[in-house]
Amino acid sequence: MMCNQVLHHLVAASSTDHFEPVHKLIKEAQRILRLRGVVFNTSSHPQLYDGFWWADLIPEAVGRIAKRCPPEIIISMLRCVGFHQVGIVVPVNAVLQGEDYLDPMGPLKKDFRDGNSTWSLATGEELERAFERVRTMNQEDSMANYLETRENLRKVKLLLLIKNKSLCINNQVFRFIDVQKNKWVRNQVSFL
Repeated sequence: MMCNQVLHHLVAASSTDHFEPVHKLIKEAQRILRLRGVVFNTSSHPQLYDGFWWADLIPEAVGRIAKRCPPEIIISMLRCVGFHQVGIVVPVNAVLQGEDYLDPMGPLKKDFRDGNSTWSLATGEELERAFERVRTMNQEDSMANYLETRENLRKVKLLLLIKNKSLCINNQVFRFIDVQKNKWVRNQVSFL
């Protein structure tokens, strides 16, 4: 089951302390998953703040969306409904939005902004500040350096919710070895 940038839409912006819709989804996932079933969810603070090069352009909007699905609340819900093996994996080299992701003029384009719901939480004033920064960096030829710096910060976190003891990501097998510390190790074998 994949919840890629979805759970935060179940929590209203005005009610970041009411997570009942998320809890219902997690409970249903636990009910329907087979023994080797996996739930993937991408949602965490480091991912939101450093996972997208443009997040630094609209920090207030990023802050608003970060409050919608705090990892500690999600982990607590998972354990409450019976997920015993919960782990976090950081695939730093993951591609996020294909070729257009690194478009230096991207934030000025509606189609680019429509690719991530965080932009919809930015106020008109916040958007104008971001647009001005993008225009200025492109005019001053500093955008390439900015993009490189921001990409170096990129950390994508996947919260892996496992009903099994192993998982394969990009042909690398990870085996869950320590329930107390939520520790994963990469095996030398691979399958898929």
